[in-house]
Amino acid sequence: MPHDARVWIVDCDAPIDTGSLDAGERRRAARFASARDARRYAAAHAGLRDVLGEAAGVAGGGLEFLRAPCFSCGERHGKPSLADGPHFSLSRSGRWAAIAVADEPVGVDIERAQELGAAPSLADTLLAEGEASSDLLRTWVRKEALLKATGEGLTRPMTTVRADDERIVDLALDGPLVGALAFTVASPASTRVRNR
Repeated sequence: MPHDARVWIVDCDAPIDTGSLDAGERRRAARFASARDARRYAAAHAGLRDVLGEAAGVAGGGLEFLRAPCFSCGERHGKPSLADGPHFSLSRSGRWAAIAVADEPVGVDIERAQELGAAPSLADTLLAEGEASSDLLRTWVRKEALLKATGEGLTRPMTTVRADDERIVDLALDGPLVGALAFTVASPASTRVRNR
């Protein structure tokens, strides 16, 4: 059975009420050197709380996030989740954030489209043995989405992941964004992308 995922694209430069953020999110936002980056972080996390609150039927400010153990050190700063609620993933790039919500573990990644050229050093840290790519940015978002879905994140070298994995779906996004969505199970996905 196909897995259903909904993806919201949030413009973090648009006015967003950040009153739902918890104390930890506010402290983290305050640590950014740039006021613009702090505002964008707060907007992305407020958007996440709004989306998850709607999905779970509760106020976004009342959500409590849990953290899985890190794959590298075992400390609880790994993939976030909710005790009761849908699976989700958050990605930020510049003024944009993507929020994916699904019935199974999910990962999303977006990046602003940019010309990377040949970027041989990037290719060396990105491509698996025997893997070739004429679009390194697309390859990057596909691999990062899968690593977010599994909870490994960048603790696992991207050279050990293949971008043609059948669990990954490219997102059709407007404007300057390249994105991908991934599940932990091999199944086609039904995705709906919305602007928030």
